[in-house]
Amino acid sequence: MRTSGALLLPHWRAGTPALLSLLPTIAYTIAFPLALKLLIDEAIPAGDGSRAAALVAAMLGLLALCTVGDALNHYFTARVVADVLNSLRLRLFSHLQELSLSFYAGAHSGQVFSRYVSGTEA
Repeated sequence: MRTSGALLLPHWRAGTPALLSLLPTIAYTIAFPLALKLLIDEAIPAGDGSRAAALVAAMLGLLALCTVGDALNHYFTARVVADVLNSLRLRLFSHLQELSLSFYAGAHSGQVFSRYVSGTEA
């Protein structure tokens, strides 16, 4: 957990929109059951068509907002993951460049490259 935080901390500016884009989903999760309750328990039995239409429109609006927020969340999350992986690859590459020649004399270059690539796959 400590290592994950150290990798994510430099990318907090890119991660903030990812967290904020969850707010429409939270709002939808909270408001949809309440709107459905009002629709079924009050608007439909009372025969209030305008209130029922307003509640359905509000539910559809929340659904659209939730869909946009979800798409934005996927975009921002993918961006943060790509940034973190690029940072990790750069750290690993820098470390490989600092290793001594005796390390490379004892290691096969294909093995080092294979471990570098497979260790940083997304």
